[in-house]
Amino acid sequence: MSKLIPKNPHDEFFKAVFGKPKNTAEFLRKFLPDEVTAVLNLNSLKPVKDSLVGKELKSYYSDLLFTVESQKGIGYVYILFEHKSYKDRLLPLQLLRYMVRLYDRHLRTHKDARHLPFVVPVVFYHGRQQSEYRTLKVLFSGEEVLLRYVPDFEYDFVNITQEDDAKLRGQGEINAAMLLMKHIFDPDFPARVPEIVELLSRIYDARTGIEAMGLYFEYIMAGAVNADPDELLKTLNEQGGKIMPSLAKKLYDEGLEDGRQEGRQEGRQEGRQEGRREGRREGRQEGRQEGKIEATKILLIDMIEVKFGSIEPGLAAKIQTINDLDTLQRLRDAVKKSDSMEALLKILDA
Repeated sequence: MSKLIPKNPHDEFFKAVFGKPKNTAEFLRKFLPDEVTAVLNLNSLKPVKDSLVGKELKSYYSDLLFTVESQKGIGYVYILFEHKSYKDRLLPLQLLRYMVRLYDRHLRTHKDARHLPFVVPVVFYHGRQQSEYRTLKVLFSGEEVLLRYVPDFEYDFVNITQEDDAKLRGQGEINAAMLLMKHIFDPDFPARVPEIVELLSRIYDARTGIEAMGLYFEYIMAGAVNADPDELLKTLNEQGGKIMPSLAKKLYDEGLEDGRQEGRQEGRQEGRQEGRREGRREGRQEGRQEGKIEATKILLIDMIEVKFGSIEPGLAAKIQTINDLDTLQRLRDAVKKSDSMEALLKILDA
C-alpha cells in the first residue's frame, strides 16, 4: 500500500478525499454561500478527469473539476487546491486562465452552444502563511476610472487553517480530512491524532477500515513535517492498536451473520450453534491479528521512508508479504538501530 513518499503528499491526499463527489458535496455545503447551494443540485456532482493546471505549476497547484446541475442547466464546480508555502498575489489571474481554458474546452465539445456554462470557482488554501481573498482589480494600480476595463469575477476562498474546528467536525470522511489538513503543520499535531482516528473509526466499516487507516497514516507521516517523527510513530501505534480490534469486531460480526444465514439454509440447529461458537472465537482472534499485522506493516514502511528518505519498491513489496507479527515487530526494532538502508537489507535477508 505504501510507496515512495510523494513530492507533495498534500496533493495526493487532497485528490484521494475530495475526488469523491459525496465528500466534495459536503465540503461545498459547508463553505459555499447559501444562495449558491440553493440553486445547485450537489448530489449531481460528477468528476471530470482533466486538469486545467499546466505542468509548470503542478508543484504549486492541483485541481479537481466536476459537472453539476443547476435549476437552469449544467455547469462546473472547479476546486483549485493551493498548497504553496508562500503567498501568491497573482492567484486571481491563475483562476482566470483556468476558467477561460474551461470555457474554450466546453465550446470545442459543444459546437452549437449559444451560451457559456457557469463555473463556480473555489480556492482551497492549505499554505502555512497567512493568505487572503484578492480580486483581479486589486492587482491593478492607476486611475480608478479605468478599472471598468478590468475583467473581474468572484470566487470562494477557503483558508482551512483559519476555520474553526467546530465547523470542520462532523460524521463524514471529509470532516476528518479537513481537521487533519488544518492541523498537520502544528508542532503539537500528535496530540490531535486520537480525535482524528476516533472520527475515522466511526466512518469506515471493517472491510475498508484498514485501507483507510493506511491512507491517513501515510499522509500523517509524510505531511506532518513540524512534528517529531518518533512521537508520531508512537501515537499512531497506540491509536492503531486501539482501532484495529474494533474493526476486527465488526469483521467478526459480519462473518457471524453470514454463518447464521448459511445455518438457516441448511436447517441444522446444532451446526448453527457450533458455527457461532467457532466463528466467535476464530473471528475475534484472526480479525484482531490481521488488523495488527496490517497496521504494523504500514508503520514499518513509513518508519523506513521517514528515516532514510525513501524505500526501495522491492523492500516495500517484501514487507507486504510478511504476515507474522513477531517478525514485523523485530524489523521495526531493526529500523531504529540501523544507520543505513544497506544495513537494514542485510537484516531482512538474514
